[in-house]
Amino acid sequence: MPGELLVTDDLTPNQAEKRRRAVESVIEIVGRSTVEGVSMKEVSTESGVALATLYRFFNSRDHMVAAAMAEWHGRYVRHQRLHAQRTGPLADRVFNHLQVGLRAYERNPNFLSLSLMPSLASDPHASREVYGTRMDGINLIADLLADLGTERAAAYAQVIMACQVDHLVQWMTGRLTYIGVLDMFRRQLDLMLGDLERVDSH
Repeated sequence: MPGELLVTDDLTPNQAEKRRRAVESVIEIVGRSTVEGVSMKEVSTESGVALATLYRFFNSRDHMVAAAMAEWHGRYVRHQRLHAQRTGPLADRVFNHLQVGLRAYERNPNFLSLSLMPSLASDPHASREVYGTRMDGINLIADLLADLGTERAAAYAQVIMACQVDHLVQWMTGRLTYIGVLDMFRRQLDLMLGDLERVDSH
């Protein structure tokens, strides 16, 4: 039987390396196959990490794939924190950031499916990973809106993230095209932030 679930922050260097290999294997499997194709056994085989050890890191398959999603999204967030536009109109800053994210999902559509998996919300460990991912996204948008002040930037970032999730669902289910998502984002951002800038300029 698997032992008690290990806390990520308390892992030894050897344990952390094994967890990293497992997460990387999930990312690779999702990238070349489907989310449904990920199993604990396959990840164990591909990563070289014993199945019993995997269950010390992740209490379920959903927990494991959520951790992989968090890592994949975290790389994007780290890249955007370094390269995202922080000057010019607020709507342009956020739109350019969201466009980069959409391109990443367009190149890796399985990660779009993974990010919106309903089952991840029912597993407490997986939902914690998903929540962390969403908060990273909200904090990054708030950072791009820092000119508004901390509270206003955070409030607008939460609304923008909610719109983003809705548009991604519509894109994934075929109700919106890639161009349709971009057009919707552009219109909404102009309404929210364009008017705001005009008001603040007076």
